[in-house]
This record gives sequence, structure tokens and C-alpha cells, in this order.
Amino acid sequence: MTTFVALLRGINVGPSRRIAMSDLTRAVESLGHRRVETYLQSGNIVFDADDDDPVAVCAQLEDRLEAEIGQRIPILVMTADELRRIVRDEPFLSSATCESRSLHATLLFDASAASVLDTLDLPAATGERAAHKGRVIYLCLPRGYGRTKLNNAYLERTLRVRATTRNWRTMLALAALAEAHQPGTDPGA
Repeated sequence: MTTFVALLRGINVGPSRRIAMSDLTRAVESLGHRRVETYLQSGNIVFDADDDDPVAVCAQLEDRLEAEIGQRIPILVMTADELRRIVRDEPFLSSATCESRSLHATLLFDASAASVLDTLDLPAATGERAAHKGRVIYLCLPRGYGRTKLNNAYLERTLRVRATTRNWRTMLALAALAEAHQPGTDPGA
């Protein structure tokens, strides 16, 4: 059994693409996945699956949600181990150069696009920084995500890849939920 974290891109942020978390939970459970938990209303899910292939699990989720709500929603699926590495590899907090409340993670649907970041002259405001590792662009945004030009839309447009962004509090909460799913933590066992 593998623990997965799924991040739905662009749901519940405006009047369209509204999905109740109870409906999302039912859709994930209908695929045979267990211990399904959602976090907040923005499409963050932690669950256990018999399959260990994130690509296959992602395709199943996208197909199921499209069948149930009539829209194709991009979903980024990663294992709990990958999320653990993302949290561990964060470069700013570990060097005390960014406050936790200013930290965000943009996850790219295609990891190879992150290397382009090194060649860009980013439109960063004073104090803003970006670093990448693998499919993740870590953003230190002291003035807040709502005021930066280094947002999801800019990164998708510039890198020509789909992306989804979460604040660091959400990343840590998802990591904690995923950790609770690890062997020996099944409350029904």
C-alpha cells in the first residue's frame, strides 16, 4: 500500500469549478482508495492506494472527477515520500533567510521545466526569492503571495507548464497527514 498526496489545481477559488470536499472524498473512495482525508477546501487529499504508480493514480482520479463533475481538473499526485523530500529540501527556512509565513511551494506538473528558472530574470520585488529543486519552486515572499508577480500564473506562462501553489503551512499539514498514514498508524488495525 502506498500513501499519496493529490493536489487539485484551480478548484474552489472562484464561482466555477466548485467541488465539495465530501464529494471529492467519495470520488476518491469509489476508486478503492482508503483512509481518504482532505485538507482545507482547495483540493488537497491524502489517501492510501494499492497501486504504487502516481501517474496511474493521477489518471484514474482525473477520469473519475471528469465523469462526476463534467470538467477535467488537472491533478498533481505524489507519494508521501516525495512530499517528505520536498519539505526536507526547503532551502530558505533551514538557512533562516525566510519566515515560515512567507514561504510557498509551486509544484510543476513537468519537473524538467524548473531548470529554465535559472535562465530567467524574475520579476521579484525587493526581498523576494525563488529556488528550485526537482519539480518544486520554493518562493520566499515577505510581502505575501497576493502581492507578488512570482505567482502561479506567471510561472505557468513563463515556464509553459501547469503548476499549483500551496503555502508552507498547507505543505506541512499535508506532510503530517501523510506521515500519519505510514505503516503502523492505521486506526482500524
